[in-house]
Amino acid sequence: MKAPTPYILNVSTHSMRIIIPTLIILISCSTKNQTKVNSEQDDTVKLTKVDLQSVKSDKREDESTTTLELDSVSCNQNALLAIHNNFDNLNKEDIANFLMTFHEDCRNNIEFSQWSNELLYKTLDSYTKEVMDLLIKPSSNFNRKVILSELESPINDAIMPQPIIDKINEMDYNNASAKSVIAALQTAADKY
Repeated sequence: MKAPTPYILNVSTHSMRIIIPTLIILISCSTKNQTKVNSEQDDTVKLTKVDLQSVKSDKREDESTTTLELDSVSCNQNALLAIHNNFDNLNKEDIANFLMTFHEDCRNNIEFSQWSNELLYKTLDSYTKEVMDLLIKPSSNFNRKVILSELESPINDAIMPQPIIDKINEMDYNNASAKSVIAALQTAADKY
């Protein structure tokens, strides 16, 4: 009795001409897909690395709180998260970094717009002097037009602009920038 031959040996030459090119095509497609997946994973890693680098912490010599340093500021949700997480220990530099996130392009990002608007009001209410000092400083690079527009239209109905107006008036700021902030807040207050 003859030993059975393996299946692969029973394949005809004609069948091999079909199978081999098919296998080559399948293998090459698989390699291309794997390369594409690796490329996408590399992009994800790069994006994560950039996002993690965009908010750095430095220990202050005189305090145990952190200073926020932002690489890419406009529309940066990491900046909002950093402000939110460190809200009880903000300084002028932190607030300045936050104010730098406001830009016209951010209006297309609904999540950012809503969160930044709420944080703007919260920061202005809790850190009134620091925010006002930054906003009235002539050399600041903030997009005042966008910030004033945000102040004119609070996202949350629970935000009450009048107490903030009163705080600013008590501080006796007497310049055009302060008056424009008060006017924007008054516009918001008149909506209620």
